Amino acid sequence: MAQGEKDEAVQLSQLLFENARDGIMLLELAPGGPPILRDANPAALKMHGYTRGEVIGKSIGILDPDADAAPMVMERGRRLQGAGGGVLVVSHRRKDGSTLVVETSVKEVAVGGRRLGICIERDITERQRAEEELRASEARNLSLIKAIPDMIFTNRRDGEFLFVHALDQDLLFLPPAAFLHKKIAEVLPPPVAELLMKGIADALDSNAVLTLNYSLPIDGRESYFEVRMAPCIDDTTISIVRDITERKLADEALKKTCAELEAGKKRLADKNVAFQEVISEIEAEKSRIKNDISANINEIVMPIVLKIKRGGGASRDYAVLLENSLRSLVSSFGRNLTEKKLNLTPREIEICNMIKSGLTTKEIAGLSSSSPQTVNKHRNHIRKKLGLTKKGKNLTSFLQSL
Repeated sequence: MAQGEKDEAVQLSQLLFENARDGIMLLELAPGGPPILRDANPAALKMHGYTRGEVIGKSIGILDPDADAAPMVMERGRRLQGAGGGVLVVSHRRKDGSTLVVETSVKEVAVGGRRLGICIERDITERQRAEEELRASEARNLSLIKAIPDMIFTNRRDGEFLFVHALDQDLLFLPPAAFLHKKIAEVLPPPVAELLMKGIADALDSNAVLTLNYSLPIDGRESYFEVRMAPCIDDTTISIVRDITERKLADEALKKTCAELEAGKKRLADKNVAFQEVISEIEAEKSRIKNDISANINEIVMPIVLKIKRGGGASRDYAVLLENSLRSLVSSFGRNLTEKKLNLTPREIEICNMIKSGLTTKEIAGLSSSSPQTVNKHRNHIRKKLGLTKKGKNLTSFLQSL
C-alpha cells in the first residue's frame, strides 16, 4: 500500500473514531494488572462525563461502580482474550456518581508487540429500563389474567385461536390442546361459529367492542355465555367470555313465575265475578223469601187475626199486638233489639214490641199483668239501655225507626 493510501486510511479511521455515535475505548492489557485506558473517543467521554485528561492512563476500574471491581475486570479480560472477542452487558459509573448500563463489544488486538483491547460501547440504560418495565407490565397483566374468573380468548381475523385463559376448564367446549391454533369453524358448531366469526369481523372493521350471546352443550346440558369482543393488535381480537347459565335459568324461572302469577290473578278475577254472581243470587233469594213471608202473613195469617179482633176486649188487644208482630217478621226490628250490646231482658224486649205497636202504658200493664208503675220502670230502663236519657227523645218513634 502506498504511503498516501496509508495516510488516507489512517485519516478515515480517525474520522470514524472521532465521529462514531457509540463509545470507543482503547485499552492496554498490562500483564498481571487491570486494563489501562489509552484512548477514548468523544462519545465515550460524553457517555461517562469525563475529559480525556481525567481518564487516559487510568485503570478501567475508574468506570466500575462497585468498590471491588476485580471480578468484572477479570471477566472483561477473559472476554478480550477469547477468540473473536465477546459481548457483555456491564454497569459503568459516570463522573457524577450515577450509573449507566452499557452493552460492550470487546476484542484483543496486537499492535507493535503490544496487547491492546478495543471496546465499543452503547448506552442501553433506557432500553434496559423499558425492557424491565415491559417485563413488569407483562407480569402484572399475567397476574391480572390469572385472577379473572371469566374465560379469555384471542383470535385472528380468520378465527384462529391464539391464546386461551380458563380458570375452570370444565366450561370449555373442548380442552385447549384440541382447539389452540385451529380456526373457530373447525372446532365449534356451525351456528355458533358463524355468530363469532361475524362478531370478529364487525369488531375489527368498526374498531368497537361488541357483546354477543350464545349457547353450547357442556357436559350434557345447554350452557349460556356472554362474550365481549374487542379489537386488539395485528388484526386480532380479544374476547372475554362469561358463563351466564345460572342467570339465564333464573330469568326463565322468573318469567315462568310471573306468567303463573298473571294466570292466578286472572283465575281469581274470574272467581270474584262468580262470587258476585252468587251474592246476587243470594240477595235475590232473600228478597223472594221476604216476599213469600209477607204473602203468607197477608193471605193466610191476617184473615185469622181479623176474626180474633172482632171478638172485642183483651182478645182484640192481643190480636192487634199479634198483627203488628207478624208484620215485623219481615223487618229488622227483632234483630236490632236482641243485639248483645243492648243487653235487653226478654221482658224488656216484649214491652219494646208493645210500645212500638202504639199501646199505652195502661194497655201494656193489662196485657203483661203488671202495674203501670212497673211498666214505667221498664220504660226507663229501656231508655237508658237505648241511650235515650235526654228529654225530648220519643221512645215509641225510636223503636218504630228500628
